[in-house]
Amino acid sequence: MKGLVLEGGGAKGAFQIGAYKALTEYGYEFDGVTGTSIGSLNGAMICQNDFEDLEAIWTEINPEEIFGEKLPAKLIETELSFDLLKNYSSEIKDLVFQGGIDIKPIYEYITKHIDEERIRKSKMDFGLVTYNLTDWKAEKLFKEDIPEGQLCDYLMASCYLPVFKRSELGGKIYLDGGFADNLPFSMLLDKGYTELVLIRNEGFGFSGKPDEDEVKTLEIKPRHDLGKLLDFSASNSNRLIKLGYMDTLVCLGALHGEYYSIGGDISEFTKSLFTIPDEKISELALCI
Repeated sequence: MKGLVLEGGGAKGAFQIGAYKALTEYGYEFDGVTGTSIGSLNGAMICQNDFEDLEAIWTEINPEEIFGEKLPAKLIETELSFDLLKNYSSEIKDLVFQGGIDIKPIYEYITKHIDEERIRKSKMDFGLVTYNLTDWKAEKLFKEDIPEGQLCDYLMASCYLPVFKRSELGGKIYLDGGFADNLPFSMLLDKGYTELVLIRNEGFGFSGKPDEDEVKTLEIKPRHDLGKLLDFSASNSNRLIKLGYMDTLVCLGALHGEYYSIGGDISEFTKSLFTIPDEKISELALCI
């Protein structure tokens, strides 16, 4: 069985959209998907076979529709990490002490796009990770482990950043799944999956790596900086989608290059470089 694993990373999740698009163009099909935080939301829509709608959401994304207000610039610019609470600026501290970011618009956004019934009926396995702060334990749950009618609640729990307003689920407090497992490949290994595709975001959190001697693994990682965790601007999202697409093609061997992506026969491209006259090279060097 072939599984897809989507790492958490907030706005960096747009990278996964381009990566998944490239994978499907090259014939990849998956029997199951697991994800943490934004990876769980992307995975849920993939599971319900709504990738085109998912891509449209990211390309046309409006941060104020998600958060219900304009986030403080300081918060967007902050690279969230495990030192987040300790390193809050005064502006961010004020936000948290006032109750944090209201999750109601975020939750409504989730319920608007997630169809629990379709996910439960899908032949694909679907799993997510959250951290149960009340009981101090990680919860790694497949759709069959989640009570009926509560899938959106648990998706919200998987995305629950410390800057959000506290809200209980079944009388308990949850935190972003990145505090437990930001790349939940072990969930699929435990189900007997023999091939995994990991799409990394370089988001904060605990992320291990499977033993490649035990399972066939394709790991797709960004070659360039993906920006900030809460930069949900449409311009940034579209940039990341393109990066995800190109980086995946490089990973699959369809393109070549590190800072640029080059198609076709790389040897022919290399040969062409040696045909450039010396005087032209000197001009280019001066330009640099």
